[in-house]
Amino acid sequence: MCRPSRGIDVDDVDAVFNFEVPEENEYYIHRIGRTGRAKRHGVAYTLLSDFPSRMRLSDIERNTRSQIITATVDDEGHVTEKKYQIKKA
Repeated sequence: MCRPSRGIDVDDVDAVFNFEVPEENEYYIHRIGRTGRAKRHGVAYTLLSDFPSRMRLSDIERNTRSQIITATVDDEGHVTEKKYQIKKA
């Protein structure tokens, strides 16, 4: 598995697109931390195709106390927000 290298400093990143959820939460948090620096708004999009990835993302949401909005894409390419809440332990 190829992991993103650390130490890359890119200014003005408005969005990050993830095509996988890393096995380690730390890598995911570091990756999405590229957005919204210096009190700017940033968004991270993560594309999921399997249940284990959804569970890892749920774990990240719980451990970071963040809100992750889930959406689905239909066959025609329409994006719809999915009402999904993680049960807090």
